[in-house]
This record gives sequence, structure tokens and C-alpha cells, in this order.
Amino acid sequence: MRHEAFDRELHTLALTSRLGEIDAPTLVVGGRHDRAIPVQHSEELAVGIPHAVLRIFEESGHFPYLEEPDAFHETVASFLTAANHRD
Repeated sequence: MRHEAFDRELHTLALTSRLGEIDAPTLVVGGRHDRAIPVQHSEELAVGIPHAVLRIFEESGHFPYLEEPDAFHETVASFLTAANHRD
């Protein structure tokens, strides 16, 4: 039920049309088995934000930082290192 409500409400937010205005380095993460926020929503964010990096954790649900901590920390560290080198 919560998932269906999220689907309905996401598209009523006026802010989704403004994702293209984000110019900060952006890492979008999601868990393949997340029942609260489906992968589709992470994909939509990544497509809407210019130059966003999308990382889906294949063995995770809603908490990849707990369910795949090594992969999560490596992903964040790599992203931050790359973002610092762009400046």
C-alpha cells in the first residue's frame, strides 16, 4: 500500500520537472529489492539529473549501507574521489 501511495504522490510533486537544474555531482543509490522505493524511481532520478551516477545494489533492499556495507562504502568513496577531481 505504501508503495502505491509513493507512486501516486511522486508525480504530483512539481519538483521532479526541475531535476535538470541540479548541477552538483550526484550519486543516486538504490537497492534492487527495495519495497519502499522501487529501482524505477532511482532510475528516473538518475535520468533527470544531468551527469548523475546511478548505482543499484543487487543484494540489497532499502538499506544498502547495512546490507552491502563494503560495496556501499567503496561506491561512495569512489564517487567522492571522482567528484573532487572534477573541481
